[in-house]
Amino acid sequence: MPVFGTPALYATYDRRSNDKYGMATGGPLVFQSSRPPLARLMHIDRAIREGKWPNASTLGQLLETSRRTIMRDLEFLKYELLAPLEYDVRNNGYHYTDKSWKLPYLQLTEGELVAVFLGEQLLRHLGNHPYADDVRTALARHHEKLPETVSVDLSELNGILSVRPTPPNLVQQADLFRHLQQALHKRRQIEIRYWSASSDRERTRTIDPYHVHLIDGTWYLIGRCHLRQDVRMFAIFRIRELTVTDKTAFVPDDFDIHAYMASGFRQIRGAGKAITVRLRFLPEAAKYIREKCWHPSQKLETFLDGSLILTLRVSHLLEVKRFALAYGGECEVLAPKRLRDEVRSEAERILMNTTPEPKPTENGER
Repeated sequence: MPVFGTPALYATYDRRSNDKYGMATGGPLVFQSSRPPLARLMHIDRAIREGKWPNASTLGQLLETSRRTIMRDLEFLKYELLAPLEYDVRNNGYHYTDKSWKLPYLQLTEGELVAVFLGEQLLRHLGNHPYADDVRTALARHHEKLPETVSVDLSELNGILSVRPTPPNLVQQADLFRHLQQALHKRRQIEIRYWSASSDRERTRTIDPYHVHLIDGTWYLIGRCHLRQDVRMFAIFRIRELTVTDKTAFVPDDFDIHAYMASGFRQIRGAGKAITVRLRFLPEAAKYIREKCWHPSQKLETFLDGSLILTLRVSHLLEVKRFALAYGGECEVLAPKRLRDEVRSEAERILMNTTPEPKPTENGER
């Protein structure tokens, strides 16, 4: 049985065997992908429950809609939601034969209510995110469907549940993001003026956009760059200008974002072959490493002393180097040798830059 708040199907019945009051009594079902607005059904339900004996004409006047629309709503109540709805000739209106029946949209589970609460928590951290207003609107509509009293006190949840997502980038271009979404939907080429962090310069590029992907709080555009003749990733907050063209973008039918990102590590995906990385973590760090899935390819090899070896297959080493350095002396790079040398060199640079604080002289100067 469909539950309101979800995309329930609207049922239209075969009109070949209708009763004299316009309610279908049999025949095959024909489904259309629409449903009556929740607010209208709530008004109809309230009028019936209050014993006003409403009919299609009085409900149509009350709700400022056609009699035909009201009849379809009543059919939906009776045949899709299984409401005990009957027409009374003497009172010229409808009533419920079982007054204990309730509209099913009020039957929310505890888990669903917690999900609504967590959605609100995430919203507070969105700030000027391109979709922040859309999320607010969606949550507001959802809350209109909640009953006045529920089994879970949402205000009480505030004291026991909270969300602290990855901080988003400071630059969020809502209009640019929406234009990009339109280009993806209509499969149109785009021209962007893009600032590259590695070269510290801006260049104009023509892109066939494939996908938009969120990684650690940063949105990335994946698409074929005509300048490089290759599929590349672009940080959306570094796009200075974006123009949607009339040219059709070619997107391979077999493009799979998960397969494309499988060999990447965090924000960086290399273009070369996958490299086997082996990192040894001492017991203290190993306790935390074994608790998470750091990469789809990861394999863990544990030892009696509590240490472990983490094995990954990645196509770029920069983010892996940063990951290893974050654990300091608790992490040892076993392979590849190139990564081991880079980590050693970076550690030496850190040591050189860590000069002792000068001691004060007798007069207190440093």
